[in-house]
Amino acid sequence: MSLRALARGSALYTLGTFLPRLGALLLLPVYTMTLEPAAFGVVSLMLSVSTLLAIVYRLGLDGALLRLHFDLSPEARPRLYATLTAISVVVTIGASTLLGLAAAPFFSRLFTGISFLPFGLLTLAITSATALQYVPTVFYRATERPGRFLAYSGAIMVAGILATVAFLVVLRLGAVGALLGQLVGGIVGLLIGAVVLLRLRPLRFEPGLARSGLAFGLPLVPHSISGWILNVSDRWLLGLLLGVGAIQAQAAIGVYSLGYQLAQAVSLVALSFNAAWGPFFYARGESTHGPALLREMTTVVAALLGALAVALAVAGPEIIRVMAPASWGSARDQAADVLRVVALASFIYSIYFMVSSAIFLTRRTALLPMLTVSA
Repeated sequence: MSLRALARGSALYTLGTFLPRLGALLLLPVYTMTLEPAAFGVVSLMLSVSTLLAIVYRLGLDGALLRLHFDLSPEARPRLYATLTAISVVVTIGASTLLGLAAAPFFSRLFTGISFLPFGLLTLAITSATALQYVPTVFYRATERPGRFLAYSGAIMVAGILATVAFLVVLRLGAVGALLGQLVGGIVGLLIGAVVLLRLRPLRFEPGLARSGLAFGLPLVPHSISGWILNVSDRWLLGLLLGVGAIQAQAAIGVYSLGYQLAQAVSLVALSFNAAWGPFFYARGESTHGPALLREMTTVVAALLGALAVALAVAGPEIIRVMAPASWGSARDQAADVLRVVALASFIYSIYFMVSSAIFLTRRTALLPMLTVSA
């Protein structure tokens, strides 16, 4: 892949990674028009929990799959995909069953008056449907097929948007409808992923590949959980620490999530670039030009993301007034305050994606938990 191909791939990966968030942005006016801040807070909180559970379900195998893909011959790669997928399927089914049985009795105490039925059950279903989406996305990235990556993300986005609009606008199912829309998108992605996997041959489980994948991936779990704590756990903490009633806490989470979601455009662009940068750097990083390549690209990425963060901070209040109706009142100004702070934080956090690529290149993933847990 040339630098020109990297730029083209980055653009397509950026768009492909942006599509799910774009779908969320496009749905924001639908959410704000059909949901009160408290209901929107419930949706945001449940989706943040689903994000955490997906991290645990994957056991870091998404990172292992991308790295180990380049260590194997083309003939051996289908066995790698089959092996790691099989582990993820077993973990997803077992963990969802155990968590459902264990959490149901005291779910509403953990999550500010939110009942397990239907919200907890829907959260587990969404997690189960999305936990395996890493398989096709890694395959498209590793084989440098950004067009198919884009099409895959687009299919999930379109299905989720159409289903959410139907559940919220037509059937008026409220927060339940918003979560059902997410579930439909996850199921579509799961079905497409199954088709991609079944086309690979030979599909066979190999214990040696399972050990290699877990050895690489498990150190990434505390690392990824630390990332979740940094980026998503604040919704849960708001509900626990505000010291107000359930409805007021859920409304505060909704207002906070509105500003946060818009500000994360900075992190989204960084993640999207990283989707193309990872394979590109893995193929060239160990050459004599690897260190210079990392320095130069980090400088360029920092300049562009810094400009984006400033633009969002300046235009934030106007953006939020377009997204949220007048009925939200002063909550719109509060969301704009959140946006400014999170835009800066997202810029700083995004630089991590560049400097950590050297750790992935050298397979020293045990260092990552030390860094992110400290953060």
